[in-house]
Amino acid sequence: MASSNIEESIPDPFEVGDDELDEASHSDNQRSNAMDETEPLSEEDIGGSYKESAQNIAQDIPEPVVKDSPPGLPPKEVSVGTVGDLRRLPVGIDARNLIAPSLFLPIPDSDPLTHLLAKYIPNPEARPRRDTSGDYEHADLETLVSLNSFRAIARMAGDKLVSSDPTDIGSILELWSLRLNSLARLRFYNQTSAECTALFNGISSLKPPTTCDYIMADLIPLDLELLRSRTRYWANDQMGYVDSLMLLQRKYSAKARKESASGRDASLWVDKAARVGVVLASQLVEMKQYTTATRLLEGLAASRSSPPQLRTLLALIYLQIGDLGAASTQIEDLYAREDIDPDILVSTSILKAVFLGEWDTAISLIHQRRNDPNNEDKYIQKVIDANNLAVVFLSQGRLSEVRVFITIVTAIQSVFPQGNIRSRGGLPKRTFNMCRGGATAI
Repeated sequence: MASSNIEESIPDPFEVGDDELDEASHSDNQRSNAMDETEPLSEEDIGGSYKESAQNIAQDIPEPVVKDSPPGLPPKEVSVGTVGDLRRLPVGIDARNLIAPSLFLPIPDSDPLTHLLAKYIPNPEARPRRDTSGDYEHADLETLVSLNSFRAIARMAGDKLVSSDPTDIGSILELWSLRLNSLARLRFYNQTSAECTALFNGISSLKPPTTCDYIMADLIPLDLELLRSRTRYWANDQMGYVDSLMLLQRKYSAKARKESASGRDASLWVDKAARVGVVLASQLVEMKQYTTATRLLEGLAASRSSPPQLRTLLALIYLQIGDLGAASTQIEDLYAREDIDPDILVSTSILKAVFLGEWDTAISLIHQRRNDPNNEDKYIQKVIDANNLAVVFLSQGRLSEVRVFITIVTAIQSVFPQGNIRSRGGLPKRTFNMCRGGATAI
């Protein structure tokens, strides 16, 4: 009974209309008209009917609601770490508004990929096998992720949310992030936007109001913030999307400066600001605003605590716009860093060689990494190298040598059980399309 009352009190964010208000106002108008048409009482009737009217009015007044206890003070916060520690939870927060079943829409059985397969592969027997049932009872989360079973992941996250502990805010938000990201990967953008809006409406309705401020300031995962901004992009509002990302980056940068000024560790907020900056730069590149994107990333990369991936992205953008001198400068800065991963250096050098048309250099670097004994157990990296090698061969017109790529990928997949490697079914579109064109030669 308690859960049903709670669900009824939650406003439906997808319902639009004021039918009940219109009906109430219509009944009030009818009541007022009826009172106007009634003849006024005489002085003799007033005295005789006064007691009877008072008794009727007293019966119509509802009884006062008796609460078990008076409203308490706002929940106190129990600090077990720094301000950025996600384990620091207020005592007494009840987030039933975030786990109500009415927040979750049914997941469709078909997705855009289903329609594309039906369009381009008319024969059902020739289509690749896809699990559209969403069954997750016989697999764990790691297996579902490796199999790209995002429909099953979304269903699992929704079912776990409904049965979650309403006081465990951290787990609830993580499950929401998992569900919304899975729906976005399935390209259910309208449903993702609707459920994301319902989530943040539920957060804003939590009592007391300081609870909402606390969650939005310290507990909300970065993925949920990015998805909330992404809803504007799905609504074809690119400038609104850029503005939302800029506000998000300023928020994390301000938190990082505040933590540094207080003498606390600000690495969490610096990392979040860098991730938002990368997303913002990618959107600016998509809008062909290359100068703004490079200035943004250069400002982020100037920090000592910035991740080296920012330099790699800068080099990629400079190569894309044809500024080889600036790209070479970024690559040299990468080689000067001591905390850089050697794989990042090799990948950046391969990319530069491909852009310059130095095919032999690219092939040599790829073979060098493939034959490195330290990379013997990096099977996913081997698949990436095989992809890169195939792209280089196909760019040179050496279609017959793409057999190396097919052989390597087939051998790696045969070593593992089905689904234990993410490369299964994840070949790049460019290589796939090129191989389709050269299928007869292979």
